[in-house]
Amino acid sequence: MSKHLLIIGIAVLLLAVGLSGCNTRLHTERNIDDRFVGIWEGEDELGYAVSINFSSDGGFSTIYGERGKYEIKDEGLFMTVMTGDLKAVQIYEYVFSDNNNTLLLNELGINRSIVYTRQ
Repeated sequence: MSKHLLIIGIAVLLLAVGLSGCNTRLHTERNIDDRFVGIWEGEDELGYAVSINFSSDGGFSTIYGERGKYEIKDEGLFMTVMTGDLKAVQIYEYVFSDNNNTLLLNELGINRSIVYTRQ
């Protein structure tokens, strides 16, 4: 009987450790998203003001009225812009600095970078 209890105890322990690892991974991914949430302002290459508002539900809007969804995957920021029936995906490399209050976005494909400051 005690041999069976030992086996059951070990199985429960392994299951608990395995599940706690999953929770940690999900929590880490969620923290990455949390760094984006808020209003970010900067200037484009022509000196015009730009602004992005990232919401906690994965949506975003820009100063130009663009709206869409964003997600972090493969260490990149994927922004799906929805204009009417059209969808366009923009992919950015990103770097946070200044205690996560400065965000550098480099749009892949056209190699355009903008530095944003959290408001």
